[in-house]
Amino acid sequence: MHSTTERARGPEPGADPGHQHRNRPVSSDLGDLSLLGLLAPVTALPRTPKAVLALQAAAGNAAVSDLLGHARLIPSVQREDAATDAATEAPDINAQYQAAVRASDWARAAVVLNGFNDTDLANRVKALNAHRIELRLATPPWATRVIRAILDAEYTAAATFEHWGEAAELLNGYSDADINDRIRDLKPVRRRIELFAAAAAWNNRVMGAIAQIDRDAAYQGSIKRDDWARAAEILNDFKDLARRVKSMTSADRKRIREAAPASAARVIWTTLDFDYGAAINGKQWIEAAELLNAFNDEDIYKRLKDLTPAKQIQLMIGARQSPLIGPGDRIINKINNEPGNIFGAVDFSQLPHHAKQLNGYYWCDFRIEFTPDPTVAVCPNIGFLQSHNVYKHGTNASRLRGQAADRPNAKGEAIDRFEGAKHGWIGLKNDGTPSEKGTLQPGISLGKKVVPAKFFDPPGDYETDMSFNFETSIVAREGPQANLVYAVVHWGFEVDIDGHISEHSVKIVDRPTDGFATAIDAWNAQAAGKSPTVTGQEPLPVVH
Repeated sequence: MHSTTERARGPEPGADPGHQHRNRPVSSDLGDLSLLGLLAPVTALPRTPKAVLALQAAAGNAAVSDLLGHARLIPSVQREDAATDAATEAPDINAQYQAAVRASDWARAAVVLNGFNDTDLANRVKALNAHRIELRLATPPWATRVIRAILDAEYTAAATFEHWGEAAELLNGYSDADINDRIRDLKPVRRRIELFAAAAAWNNRVMGAIAQIDRDAAYQGSIKRDDWARAAEILNDFKDLARRVKSMTSADRKRIREAAPASAARVIWTTLDFDYGAAINGKQWIEAAELLNAFNDEDIYKRLKDLTPAKQIQLMIGARQSPLIGPGDRIINKINNEPGNIFGAVDFSQLPHHAKQLNGYYWCDFRIEFTPDPTVAVCPNIGFLQSHNVYKHGTNASRLRGQAADRPNAKGEAIDRFEGAKHGWIGLKNDGTPSEKGTLQPGISLGKKVVPAKFFDPPGDYETDMSFNFETSIVAREGPQANLVYAVVHWGFEVDIDGHISEHSVKIVDRPTDGFATAIDAWNAQAAGKSPTVTGQEPLPVVH
């Protein structure tokens, strides 16, 4: 039976003839629609496939598509009632469809297809296989039944052959309810994981739907797609978070922790706690210190209290050896209140010698003795590196002498050494042996063999009104702790206009300053060929 909208209607009594004229099709850039002007108003056009095909024969595909677009039809062209036209229409529609397919006239094929019932429409679309793409591109927007059938066929094929990236993209074309239905139908669960992992980054509708229906599939899919931030957000809500964290590899725990947003605090804390405990049990002290440093101060203190004194010491050593946590003070200061004595004891003495006359020479004897603790310091050769900064009072003009004047850092600091020596290790001769002047005794800490490291320096000058500043690092030169700074001594003195010396308060700390590192950089630049002080000047290692 035809709907009332399919009957041609004349003007209603009193209607404006001009209004009726305006409802007729007009010329279009898609084709000449003038010959359709004798038809009923657009809103009353027949909607059966037979009628549409008749219009196509008279006006062409483009014109009919434009006309139907103006008509704002419901998104389907329905078949005529079987009781009215079953004997003649079905063979005609099928013949027209087959003819369109043979001619590759996909726009016409789409219009005809839209008139089949759901089962016949789905079967014909499925049978097209590779030609579905051409049909999809040619299908007019109003033929939503055809579009839906194409989408169903392509999604089903993609899911069947596990082309999950394509399946996810096709699934995005459905309504939210249809997406949910199809995700629920994906079994076993592995298929949901694969779909989530293959979805494009922009496809949040599909990934979000999977996350609502199956959180575990979304979590595993996030890991599979290497999206650790999303995995952390999902994992944060799981009741069995601890079990899942335990089942991860240490590398994956690190990945998810580093990617986790602040909102995933449970994931961050649980992975930290597990890895810290594993590092302590495995005596991986550097890693344990780095992990512990990520906790807040209260949690650091609680965990340190649970350790034996021996383990606390090892953890301090790990904090000192780590290049990732700065000075390690957040850990060390909670265990040790005496900086500089983790690896041994530092003793010093200083004795000023004032100028005895105007323009007379002055100097200050300074001695350092480091006695290593063999339970924590392991080194067959302990030496000294020293930076110095000498400047004039008032103007702050540098008074570095000799080749040191060619290698200061931005703060005016330069690595100190004996005049003409190729070594930055102060107190060594060019052959690598200690100077006969008694300025250096290398230290040893190997089991029962312990030899204190000793250093003597008597800086002085004739020029008065000066400031002398030194930073002396006690360093493991060889062995398993090579280039580790055991302790640092800051010392120096001021000289007034009369040559009278005032010593600085000596400060002992655990690590060198940033300026010390840049002074080594400047020494190494000089050793690499930029104004070398001596032929064969040897580069220095990076110490920490």
